[in-house]
Amino acid sequence: MAEERRRPRYTPPTGRLTEAPGDNAPSERRAALLSAYYHAYDRGGAARMLLPAQLRPLRLEDAVRAIHEDDRRLALAKLVAAGGLENRHGLYPLTSKLLAIVHGINAANEETLTELVRTTRDTVAGELTRSIPKEFTRSNVGVLLDSRGYSTAVHNVLSNSFLDGPACSQKNADTDVDFDVNTLVSTVTTTIEVQRDFADLAKIMDPRGWRELGPDYFAHSYKAKEVNGTVQYKDDGNPEPDVSTTAPIGTDWSGVLFEQCEWNWNDLSLSRFRNLLRITFEVDHTQDAERLHLGYSLIQCLDSMVGYDEQDGGLDVDSGFAEVIAVPGSAPVWWKVKAQKNLRFTDRTPGNVGLEVPVDLGIALNFLAPAMLGVFLDRSVSLAVCQPPPTGVP
Repeated sequence: MAEERRRPRYTPPTGRLTEAPGDNAPSERRAALLSAYYHAYDRGGAARMLLPAQLRPLRLEDAVRAIHEDDRRLALAKLVAAGGLENRHGLYPLTSKLLAIVHGINAANEETLTELVRTTRDTVAGELTRSIPKEFTRSNVGVLLDSRGYSTAVHNVLSNSFLDGPACSQKNADTDVDFDVNTLVSTVTTTIEVQRDFADLAKIMDPRGWRELGPDYFAHSYKAKEVNGTVQYKDDGNPEPDVSTTAPIGTDWSGVLFEQCEWNWNDLSLSRFRNLLRITFEVDHTQDAERLHLGYSLIQCLDSMVGYDEQDGGLDVDSGFAEVIAVPGSAPVWWKVKAQKNLRFTDRTPGNVGLEVPVDLGIALNFLAPAMLGVFLDRSVSLAVCQPPPTGVP
């Protein structure tokens, strides 16, 4: 506790968290993509109005219009996997519109759009027939809206059959989301198979490169300096970087990672969390058995800001792992990348019973966490595995 009292109070740079809205502003890109994920997980966002106004995701109509072109494939895959192309489903009108935007066709041409939707659904159904046991397939893919096989099929179809492919080959992308209503812990697991150089994958998976790969979400991600096991701080309240490290990015290291994450659901909901994580990053280059394992767990959430509310702490669960292993029998080799993250926010208003709104601000973040984690892991795995590797110095 003595060390905590000596830690300087964090003072954010002027303007860092108050950017002016405008085309391609990070806050607008984040809000649009996060809101699309929320509506997909909530099957149309019916629970949106139960949340405090300052934390409500954008309406799906507004999110679809604002989604950045770099994020459209992720948003489209998530909405289609949620049943967004089923005529009986509330997501249908806007998911089909986004499909038209991605393909560059006029959504007002109803006949062309109807044919595109039908072709997409038929191709997903065909992918299901090939990828999951016959007894689970149906002619109407809508029956399988909650099936892991359906989600995987959607990603495969959209990545490989319809949209321009990424810089490297990938397949079998899938994200599984679990929210425990008893513990309020969200767990998101993402897997994908990819063909690319293992050394590049190791650099991409190194937590010290998160800032470079995800600048919209990470303001900082670097190894913190420790003296006799105690993290050292600068005058501005941020941990001192460990400039003595000799481990090149993408190679073995362990220690404390300082991360500053930011996101927002609308113009009012800007959030910031500054965390210290215990990291173990192991890269095995044994001949014919290259593999990678990353493990991390929360040491301390230093402080957080949600809207205009600033507090010490803010998280009490933040742990997970990532691994890269070779797919058996693949030649040339395919790498299976798997990542899992567990998260729970602390109650920001423990003395408030929440009678004035259906969901109290203090725990509302935990009901938004599945969508937020889905974005983080999809971007950090499905998109990042084909990005150029980080070049910055750890």
